[in-house]
Amino acid sequence: MLKALNRTYAWPVWHSAMRRGFAGSALRAANAGIQVERMAGGCGAQISNIDVRQLDASTAKDVRQALLDNCVIFFRNQDLQPAEFVKFTSFFGQPVEYPFVRGIEGFPEVIEVLKKETETGANFGGVWHSDTTYLPRPPMGSVLLAREIPAVGGDTLWANQYLAYESLSDGLKKTLDPLKCVQSSAKADASKTREDRIKDSGRGSEHMEQFHPAVRTHPETGKKALWEAGTIAFWDNRCTQHYPLNDYHGYRRRMHRVTLAGDKPV
Repeated sequence: MLKALNRTYAWPVWHSAMRRGFAGSALRAANAGIQVERMAGGCGAQISNIDVRQLDASTAKDVRQALLDNCVIFFRNQDLQPAEFVKFTSFFGQPVEYPFVRGIEGFPEVIEVLKKETETGANFGGVWHSDTTYLPRPPMGSVLLAREIPAVGGDTLWANQYLAYESLSDGLKKTLDPLKCVQSSAKADASKTREDRIKDSGRGSEHMEQFHPAVRTHPETGKKALWEAGTIAFWDNRCTQHYPLNDYHGYRRRMHRVTLAGDKPV
């Protein structure tokens, strides 16, 4: 898919502004009406006045709408144990196992997205991509919880695929709309970013491949389309790509990720 020119920069890029605007105590108001603040023109919003451990169905509905409106949303100061993390993500879909890396002990649906301070090669997922589009039903979203953050670097970028499509000429849209494309887990620039984690926690080696529409229609909207420990990012995998920067050699970066089941693209 095409990459949007309008990108959201997250994690340390937003560090100082976030600290000034959202004190930790403000997040503990028993979810008495969440606050949504846009972070960039292309996509991205921060959700405040929320403790995700106390999430209920009504608040989850508001959070889901914020996700649909903004493509990627962020929550600060959320110190979750793995069971609490899985419970939170389950409000929005069925957590599923990642096909190539084993989950953490006791929680097969929670994988560790890790780059060790001694590793100098590619970082996990270190290219522009949407998650596991080579599956018959790619995930509707992924949720990433920051555990250990490098002192410098380690930003993640998101790109709005709605804007990528909308910026095309009518003629190019007509050319792309009927096409199908091959989505493959074997593509070299993507598969090499998994190598270190497959060595120490791999669970499968068979490459996967699917044909999907080149232009996907979002099943809910109908559109075509700074890290610190305790921060959660939740992105809509159906209308974004993301890219974790590999600019923190010598530092450790550790995240927990849950991926949520999705629909067959149309």
